[in-house]
Amino acid sequence: ASSSGGLVLKESNSEVVSDHKYFVPKRYAVRDSLLYGKLSHIFSLYSQKHFWDELLALCSESSPEDLAHVSQSCMAEQRIYIYEALQTFARRVKFFASAGKSTKKVVASTLCDEEIAEIIMHLPVDEALLVIVALSYGRERRIMALLDPKKSAKIVAQRGYVPGTVGRLMSREFFAFQADWTIGDAAAFIREHPEIDFLLRVFILNKIGAICGCVPSRALLIYPVNVPLKRVMRSISQLVTPDSPIEEVIEIFDRYKDTDVPVVDSNGILLGVITYEDVLDSIEEKADKTIAYISGTEKEIEGETPLLQGVFSRAPWLIITLCAGLLNAGNLSRFPAKYRILLHFVPMINGMSGNVGLQCSTVLVRGIAAGLVPERSTLPVIFREIAIGASAGLLFGFCAGCLIMFLQKLFCVYGAVEIYPWELGLVVGIGLSGACLFATTLGVLFPLFFEKVGVDPAVASGPIVTAINDVTSTAMYFLFAQQMASLFFGV
Repeated sequence: ASSSGGLVLKESNSEVVSDHKYFVPKRYAVRDSLLYGKLSHIFSLYSQKHFWDELLALCSESSPEDLAHVSQSCMAEQRIYIYEALQTFARRVKFFASAGKSTKKVVASTLCDEEIAEIIMHLPVDEALLVIVALSYGRERRIMALLDPKKSAKIVAQRGYVPGTVGRLMSREFFAFQADWTIGDAAAFIREHPEIDFLLRVFILNKIGAICGCVPSRALLIYPVNVPLKRVMRSISQLVTPDSPIEEVIEIFDRYKDTDVPVVDSNGILLGVITYEDVLDSIEEKADKTIAYISGTEKEIEGETPLLQGVFSRAPWLIITLCAGLLNAGNLSRFPAKYRILLHFVPMINGMSGNVGLQCSTVLVRGIAAGLVPERSTLPVIFREIAIGASAGLLFGFCAGCLIMFLQKLFCVYGAVEIYPWELGLVVGIGLSGACLFATTLGVLFPLFFEKVGVDPAVASGPIVTAINDVTSTAMYFLFAQQMASLFFGV
């Protein structure tokens, strides 16, 4: 807080811009591809004398943010070379701030404690915290001891908030003024601090520091300099606390199209501001975790993963799939040998029922994420999705049955068997319809169940549900097939 009454929280002496890799426009993707190609070519010249000169030239003409993004796909040693090729301290700070967690760890392992401490001193608290958490415990303590006490205290305070909450990501850089200040006073104060990011609005505080409104930045340009801020002040309808989950802020940004949200304590005292840019990293991290769950890795997606670590991280999910396969084999072995022709259609049954169930679960997960599935009235949603899946199963079961009967009768595609073509088509068609109905029910109920127990509903599209669906759809197919065989063929 300044002696003149203007509140400005300054955390950085250099501009740090975060780079985000999701929702990349095509032109950026092409540019990244070209940059990665150039880096790959230069690193292929590692043993030649002009290697370092070419790397210096490329890094001098490329932005540190782009290099940090592309380096995620490089080997660990290559990331270190890229960092060293950024010859000015300011460019190295930007690279470090924009790099992913794995790159931070790799680069930090080559720097002394004093260098890392100097970098942290030039980063905002939220960015500095990302660097700190990437370090080992022992090294973290040594570096924290080298920091300015005020900076260290702010980092410790921000780290006290639970990961995934607003307090962990909020920025402490903003402008806030007393209500009796004039437009001219505020504008002059802002001009004296050009290094602070200028948001689309400044905040108005009462005498105890509680937020009471805001003034659009545009008002500082169009109103006379002698107009008090309280005359043009607007109310703020959306506030969050440091303990609020990030998802709440994302919902505010999406629903109200705000670009920043004030963070206050229980007394309304302004603690910080969380901007749309602050939550982009969280959106990216959540997308990483969701994709990891869906793919069955449950690990952070990085450009470089050790071989054994990658194998062991995926092994538990693969064991589940293996067990499901063994159960399927047991089901197949129990079917009468006389009608083993029906086994030929198991891959089709699994594929069709799996995709029908996955479509239902994906639509439901998307609806849950978008807030389109009301908590207290989920039954209509359940019945609707089951009806859609069941109708699709009946449609494709009928089509499959007719097509199988036609192919078997005219061309004997499935060989000479004791089952008549119409019987074969009927058994497979009804079995496919029943398997799709059961898979649809699983695909609808599992996401809702996971949401109720506090697990990410995206898990419903992961290997566990896929394995369960494979076993149950095969079992349902054979249950229907055996019943039909018993009814029509006396088996």
